[in-house]
Amino acid sequence: MKTTISKVFDEIHDSTKSEFKVKHKPTGIMNFDFYTGGLEVGKLYILAGTPRSFKTALLLSISFNMGVLYDIPLLYCSLDACEETLVKRILFQYTNCNIQNFPYECPDIFQMKKLFAAGNKLRQSKLKFLCSTLLKIDDIEKECAVIKNNGILFIDYFQVLAYGKKYSEVLQKIKMLASKNGVPVVVAYQTGIASRLNTAFFMRNGVDAVFRVKKERSYNISIEDENIDSKWHVLFEIVKNRNGKCATFELLYDENSLKLYNEELDLFECEDTSYEFESIALC
Repeated sequence: MKTTISKVFDEIHDSTKSEFKVKHKPTGIMNFDFYTGGLEVGKLYILAGTPRSFKTALLLSISFNMGVLYDIPLLYCSLDACEETLVKRILFQYTNCNIQNFPYECPDIFQMKKLFAAGNKLRQSKLKFLCSTLLKIDDIEKECAVIKNNGILFIDYFQVLAYGKKYSEVLQKIKMLASKNGVPVVVAYQTGIASRLNTAFFMRNGVDAVFRVKKERSYNISIEDENIDSKWHVLFEIVKNRNGKCATFELLYDENSLKLYNEELDLFECEDTSYEFESIALC
């Protein structure tokens, strides 16, 4: 008990001495990093959501931040999309160019310059895609040798990886992979529209935190003009966190590029990485 109390007071004391710092690996999503401290080595995270709730869009946004801007080795394993599709999406997201009408509506010269600049950054980065509907955990573990003890692993998505197997056994294997290779693992998990998220099941099988993204419509009603304006926004919820806080916050997104961002300033200053983080977990 004395040791635990000492650790708690050390944490409280440290928080009063400095500004907001990310202790682990920063994602570039400031609210997420504030509540979680970033992605921690050896931890398993579940990112749950219904179809078309921006799970992949969020993972791609974080992938560019971590793999390109922060130069952290990142392995993105997709059992749902090909590498060309993911690269295209991540480039249009980061540059905030319209992907919804592409290729019927081509980018202009200014947008092409931004896309090529982002492509050069992506080419020189430590971000790697591994795409196949037939991927197995053994295949993923072989590729983890490149990012071992220093990188990040994203798996998109769980149900295809676990097809024909017990979910509990697959989760435990992924947790072992995270611990053995010294990497944080984030797994996208697709839920039904009306299904309940069973956090107890996840926690029993090695998951350290469960997140949920929900796409919701908000309404602005003007009585004078008798107009009703509506727009979509994304709610990010930290449903269960074994070692930290639970919280809910809003993420904005651009409906053309599908870029997710913290606030409107981030939409125009997409290369701003000014907030601090401690590289304790990067060694």
